Amino acid sequence: MSKNLQTIGRRDFIKVSALTTGGLLLGIQFSCSNSTKDKAAKGILHRLNAYLSINTNGKVEIYNPVPEIGQGVRTALPMLVAEELNVAWQNIIVKQADASEAYGGYDQSAAGSNSVRFYWEPMRKAGAVARELLLQAAAAQWQLQEKVCYIEDGIIKNHLNSKELGIGDVAQQASTYKIPENVSLKTPNEFKFIGKSVKNPDIHEILSGKAVFGLDVRIPNMLYASMEKSTTYGATVLSFDASDALKVPGVKYAFKVSLHGIPERPFCREGVSVVGDSVWSVLQGRKALKITWDLGANTKESTQRLHEIGNRLVEKKGEAVVKNMGNVYSDLNTSKNTLEATYHLPFIAHIPMETVNCTIDLKDDSCEIWSTTQVPFADLNFLSNFFELPIERVKLHVTRIGGGFGRRLGPDFTIEAAKIAKELKQPIQYFWTREDDIRFDAYRPFSYHKLMAAWDNDLKITSWLHRQSGTSRYAFRPNKEPFESEFFPNNFPANLIANFRQEYSLIVSNINRSLIRAPGNNALAFVVESFIDELAHKTGQDPLLFRLNMLSMEDKEFSFEANSTISTKRMKGVLKLAAEKAAWGKQLADGRGMGIAGYFTFDTYVSHVADVSVDETGNLTIHKFTSAIDCGQVLNKDGVIAQIEGAIMDGLSATLFQEITISQGSTNEGNFNNYGVLKMSQSPIDINAYIVEGNYPPTGVGEPPYPPVAPALCNAIFAACGKRIRKLPIENQLKI
Repeated sequence: MSKNLQTIGRRDFIKVSALTTGGLLLGIQFSCSNSTKDKAAKGILHRLNAYLSINTNGKVEIYNPVPEIGQGVRTALPMLVAEELNVAWQNIIVKQADASEAYGGYDQSAAGSNSVRFYWEPMRKAGAVARELLLQAAAAQWQLQEKVCYIEDGIIKNHLNSKELGIGDVAQQASTYKIPENVSLKTPNEFKFIGKSVKNPDIHEILSGKAVFGLDVRIPNMLYASMEKSTTYGATVLSFDASDALKVPGVKYAFKVSLHGIPERPFCREGVSVVGDSVWSVLQGRKALKITWDLGANTKESTQRLHEIGNRLVEKKGEAVVKNMGNVYSDLNTSKNTLEATYHLPFIAHIPMETVNCTIDLKDDSCEIWSTTQVPFADLNFLSNFFELPIERVKLHVTRIGGGFGRRLGPDFTIEAAKIAKELKQPIQYFWTREDDIRFDAYRPFSYHKLMAAWDNDLKITSWLHRQSGTSRYAFRPNKEPFESEFFPNNFPANLIANFRQEYSLIVSNINRSLIRAPGNNALAFVVESFIDELAHKTGQDPLLFRLNMLSMEDKEFSFEANSTISTKRMKGVLKLAAEKAAWGKQLADGRGMGIAGYFTFDTYVSHVADVSVDETGNLTIHKFTSAIDCGQVLNKDGVIAQIEGAIMDGLSATLFQEITISQGSTNEGNFNNYGVLKMSQSPIDINAYIVEGNYPPTGVGEPPYPPVAPALCNAIFAACGKRIRKLPIENQLKI
């Protein structure tokens, strides 16, 4: 471990004190790790202030700062502490941290597959500091040198005799020592937990139904609340009659809740809230409301209008040039070998299994909240300001959360809950139904893409033009260009083709849109990897070899964004591994085919090979997905594989079935009967995921496996039956 010496500098704040029970309490606040210091310099500072407590019974409690939305942080982050502390995994107790400046403030969030990347070093330092303090205490008690002492499964031993102490036995004494100036972190060959599969510490509570999700919260005198809104985006209440609603047994109140934001594109829609003593009474009360609406400015908005505008815009030069290398138009005009194709991706919704909800207990001088947010500190600040309470008088607890996918980054449901709580001054649990969740969501942007390419007589791509038109997430954001959320100009095949150009045109629409799993990339991967596949077939080349040739024989690295690089070697690595494990190139029966795709998202490389068949009637069967991931140092192997499997299922649902359509400013879809989710009978018969071993720092796994799913599947469909899928979803083009 001496080879990995870490200094506890002046920016790493650590406090040691004794627990009331006699144990050790370690309050630690770290600046970001070496791998993220440069990102912090540009305003993304992730700090940790966790309280690591070691009790006299040897149990170690860790407060997890990041909301758990299914990405596995309540397992992965405590693993880092357990690794350096050398404590038995069964003695780790994980608790969820409340929203606090102490845990990183606005950076205390579940977004961008950041959790493991940013807490990799700080959490390990926490365990290492505790380890050193405990060894000092044991050495003093035995009157030995500290260097002969060590910890094994939470038991302190030494190399000179058979004496043993539990870490809890010396925890109180350890709390009296000063923080060491340097701590040693383990080298990879010393890891006991990291890189292995570790059991979820909450698995028993989850399986037994004891885990408390947002909708499970119960507090004294709590009422339930929900809102009836118009499906027309931007509609406002002209009048309402709640007399029948108030006759429903259990209904207590009904009142108007005003919109939040600009009327034509509100952040929170206007509606009428019904409050009662049960979920059933509230839902029946909503049905009994009579509301007259002013439908507002968006009644002419429709999917048809968006199609017409989007298709027209990509047929001409874009309003903005995102990236330009060489002279694309000259090469396209003079080349004898060209190909063009147009692709489309619809609005899609997030559909987390647990719909958004928030429980608020507002008093005259304080407030307590239980929320399913992905951004706890941002919500804490909003609620403090909204209720005009000092932030120290507002407490926000983060519950277990039934899925996020970016849906809970928006505080719309928190704002609505706050407005209702302020009106009542009584504890309420505010909830959305599934219909609310789909109809009033903020969707993935609607987009069209036209790509054109040219190649020379050696079948090398010489030009690449990508025009995109879409309803950008940044359309109305000040100080941002619309294309900034919809293009990543340095992702492959940028820098690999001499003449390369990206253009963007905005489709102006008020329909609300937001981030969804791997934002931007989930659309771009389908388009780029599908077009690469088309080029491979057009030039008569194997799709795998074509990709490898594009990435060049020579290993190269390019700047992706500030302090982030993209590697041809690592991308080739996942393509080769997935292809090898899938037995790429083997002879397949008629009507059966394989498709491959690879993509780079949040510093992680992923490739999928899909194996499908399409029969004479157009019926699609998905036989197998074979996947490879390079996410640097793996923490919990089982967790990584679970994220890949989940991303494939989620990606297949979106690719096969999902589309939000708009008519007269209203969302047409409203539940799983018309907004599809993959069924077990439609799922791949087999999924195999493989991990590229390497010595790179850990990167995200929650989102990167999602983008390549759609192109891998669509490329396999073409290989099986010759049908090219250029617009999603697939269900309107094949039988599922």
